[in-house]
Amino acid sequence: MNLEEQVKRHKEISLKIEELEAERKALGQVILQTMTDKQMEVGNYLVRRYSRISIATTLEDARSLEATRMEETVDKDLIKALHKGGQVIAGVKEFSYIVVTIPKENTHDSSRT
Repeated sequence: MNLEEQVKRHKEISLKIEELEAERKALGQVILQTMTDKQMEVGNYLVRRYSRISIATTLEDARSLEATRMEETVDKDLIKALHKGGQVIAGVKEFSYIVVTIPKENTHDSSRT
């Protein structure tokens, strides 16, 4: 398999994963709607309902509720700059990955899966 075929196959797999994840998410919502308890058994499967809270309140709103705190955190931008400058820092790793996109002029190409 040459490089172009590998890139094409990578993109095809990425698109399939996106489709499968959308289907999985939709199925999850349907299953959640049918659940009456926090857990249920269906066949050989145990299905549990979990809840998380997403917090996107503004800092101003949090201040009005006295729900803020000051804490020391790692300055990731500074660490990144030091690393790129050649400084060795424990716990810092650089990794590479690829993202394959379809150029806009090819988005209506019938060979796309």
